[in-house]
Amino acid sequence: MKIAILDDLPADRGQLCKILTNYINLHSINANIYEFGSGTELLDAFTKTSFDLFFLDIQMQGISGMDTAYQIRKHNKNVPLVFVTIDEGYALEGYSVHAAGYILKPFNQNRIFKVMDHIIGETQLPQYISIKENRIDKQIYLDDIVFSEMRGHYVEIHTVNGIYKTYMSFESFCSCIPKQKRFQNCYRGIIVNLDQVKKMEKDRFLLKNGEQVPISRAKRTIIQKSFAEYAFEKTRRRDIYEL
Repeated sequence: MKIAILDDLPADRGQLCKILTNYINLHSINANIYEFGSGTELLDAFTKTSFDLFFLDIQMQGISGMDTAYQIRKHNKNVPLVFVTIDEGYALEGYSVHAAGYILKPFNQNRIFKVMDHIIGETQLPQYISIKENRIDKQIYLDDIVFSEMRGHYVEIHTVNGIYKTYMSFESFCSCIPKQKRFQNCYRGIIVNLDQVKKMEKDRFLLKNGEQVPISRAKRTIIQKSFAEYAFEKTRRRDIYEL
């Protein structure tokens, strides 16, 4: 994933880059961030390479962030554009270029994280974990994980493409999984991906691949609530965040 930041103030570019780096690391996203101090500089780079996400400061010397957005839209109708501004009055104009969100200065990390959650949910960007299997490094996309289960000293990771085995403790494996609501520790030594659940019964999950995983009696109420809340949130992923 390539993220472009456009802002003519170096301090603001640096602060936004730091917050985005925090988000990327927290969610294990494979991404690079590129900083630009002018619209001309960004558009020149844009003609040579592609970007997956833009953060554009609206009020700038020379070519404004809005004018830059119009140029980007001539070549790419779908790439997410997020505007950075000190004035909410630009929101209406942003509709003409289908803005994915707005961030007000001074920056607030929680608001930026919400925008990123929205964009990640919309585009379903690939995210992965890295493991070793038979001393070979392998990457497993989070979307492909169905569930994982501790088996002795190994963790079995059941995916839509097969089963992987990695030698590590369950605690170590849990630390590899980003803190996303779709991943729930539903039973001792078992983590299930709620995106792969077909149906929830009283004491188990029925998965889309036909397998079943148990739900701990002690965790049943919490898991039921988490599943219901996550299912509800999925129906709202296409809603626009009001920041």
